[in-house]
Amino acid sequence: TSKMATNPKRRRVGSPTNETTPTALPAAAAGWGVYLLLGGPVGWTTSNPLLAAVGTGIIGLGVLVVYVGMLAVLRAPELHGAFGLVRRFLPGGR
Repeated sequence: TSKMATNPKRRRVGSPTNETTPTALPAAAAGWGVYLLLGGPVGWTTSNPLLAAVGTGIIGLGVLVVYVGMLAVLRAPELHGAFGLVRRFLPGGR
């Protein structure tokens, strides 16, 4: 066996951390809630493909807000890296 496999402090690339795993459940619940608020399976988001795309964007935005909010509450280190990446692309950011 390799040392990486036996060292519990080393993470593989793409493995979830203790901070990001519990953030997914509230984010998923928020997405489901937004979907139900938009009418669920009989709402306007299922009437045609264009409205379905708009509804998907609204649901995705709700999930993103809750997920980032939970990462901020838990002070996850992944959030710092993501904000650094966003700042780099903003005008005047470094």
